[in-house]
Amino acid sequence: FAIHAYGSIQEMYGPVGMQSLMGNSRFCLVPRGRAAWSVRFFEALWAGCVPVLLSDYYEPPFDALFDITEFVIKWPV
Repeated sequence: FAIHAYGSIQEMYGPVGMQSLMGNSRFCLVPRGRAAWSVRFFEALWAGCVPVLLSDYYEPPFDALFDITEFVIKWPV
């Protein structure tokens, strides 16, 4: 079990390294974006880790098509 703490992922790992780091994780934090959703949500799904939504007001994309409570953890902030 390891917790990875870092500053700017893009600066430290670049896009490929970031996906590798997320791919080796079981849970990926998804902070609120500039809109009601975040691109980190899709990155977490693509990497194969469980998205942990860090927002009280997150509006998941495709909410009418999928029940995200089946595969997402919501963590109120």
